[in-house]
Amino acid sequence: DKRGSVCVMDIYVGDIVSMVSSPTFDPNKFVHGISQEDWQILISDKKKPLINKSLGGLYPPGSTIKPLVALSALENDVISPKLVVKCNGSKEMYGQKYHCWKEKGHGYLGLRDAIKQSCDIYFYEVARRLGIDRLSVTAKQFGLGKKVLRNFNEEKEGLVPDTKWKLKNIGKGWVLGETLISGIGQGYFQTTPMQLCLMMAQLANGGYRIKPRIID
Repeated sequence: DKRGSVCVMDIYVGDIVSMVSSPTFDPNKFVHGISQEDWQILISDKKKPLINKSLGGLYPPGSTIKPLVALSALENDVISPKLVVKCNGSKEMYGQKYHCWKEKGHGYLGLRDAIKQSCDIYFYEVARRLGIDRLSVTAKQFGLGKKVLRNFNEEKEGLVPDTKWKLKNIGKGWVLGETLISGIGQGYFQTTPMQLCLMMAQLANGGYRIKPRIID
């Protein structure tokens, strides 16, 4: 994808079928010592070929988190599958306007269609009802915020925010607008492609925890 990484996992046992980081580099150049010229080309490349993006690249999860937001809201009984929200393309709350990716809006949507259409307005509302702390608990249960393989030095833990985290690390209280954008995978959330792969695998298998492993 645009992150430069592709991860494919067996959803039932966690076997990693594919873990690709792009762009790559020629490892043969390191065998007898890489030249200064070739090294400068690698480290100055804006696409960062030396970073294993599958494990070491940190990115906002974006819309991939929306099914998890829906699940968390259902499990915490703050919405029902029949919840209908009207999307006009934007929503104003407390003097701040929040936009949907579809400028003219999606109209009236239920939960299934909101996931299918990836409607931002719908998930602003779901996140508002859910709250960041309950979303944080569910996100961690599905593998976000911690290393997946754990035996790679370059693997990053990522970040799953909550109210206590912000107060401790930034020294300020959590505000509603941060909850809304968290509902569409923006804000303080930081994830690796491998974490998102695990999250989606466990969503697809019905919520069973799996332990990913490299098999080949």
